[in-house]
Amino acid sequence: MNSLMTKTFRITLALGAFFVLALTLAACGGGSKGSSTTSKKVPAADVATVDGTPVTRVDYTKWYTITARSSAQQGQAAIVPDPPTYARCIAALQAASVRARARTRLTATAARSQCRTQDTQISQTTLALLIQADWLEKEARTLGVTVTDASVQRQLATTKRQAFPTARAYNAFLRSSGMTNADVIFRLRVQAY
Repeated sequence: MNSLMTKTFRITLALGAFFVLALTLAACGGGSKGSSTTSKKVPAADVATVDGTPVTRVDYTKWYTITARSSAQQGQAAIVPDPPTYARCIAALQAASVRARARTRLTATAARSQCRTQDTQISQTTLALLIQADWLEKEARTLGVTVTDASVQRQLATTKRQAFPTARAYNAFLRSSGMTNADVIFRLRVQAY
């Protein structure tokens, strides 16, 4: 039952990421001319800007790793792509292929292609999350919508009660996902807008 609850929580986070991507593309015009993320030059320390607010490389890297870890199959180690060479990613995919006793050996070229595809998907999902979070916060403020700390804490308590039978299970989830409690609160706050 514990793994089912953890899986449900991961599915909820994954669905949230999917909807964030869809909403981001709609809100930003799919990167068209005049988009808030492409109309201004982005400083080197940042990966994007949302109406002048930077999405820092530090935040992007942190959430990229969290996204990669949360996309791992249940019971398997997360493979975090490491561009531009993808050396660790290639080695991990080839090792997984050997452990799975695949009939054919995964070539470095095929593994590199998988790593590149995974990197693109994780990057898009991560950017979508960070851009959408900022956009939702600004829109909520403009519309006078507030999400109280108390309501977020209630949602956190409900989520923990539904997905994790013990505090130990929740802490194991945090370790495996690379998230902190503050990161979970951030995600719950974004979902509440």
